[in-house]
Amino acid sequence: MNEVKKKRRIGVVGRPRITAKAYYFKADKDLIKMLDEQDNRNRFINEAVREKGKREKLF
Repeated sequence: MNEVKKKRRIGVVGRPRITAKAYYFKADKDLIKMLDEQDNRNRFINEAVREKGKREKLF
């Protein structure tokens, strides 16, 4: 029998791996202006979620 050899990639070319997961959500109308004013929206949302989690002892 002829065996088919699998080619394995050594190293990854292109985009680096990320250690995050993207979420999509709909912001309420009263939050849109505040979110749009942020220089780094991702950082702002992450910090807000962390703060809420710590305050409510979720982690």
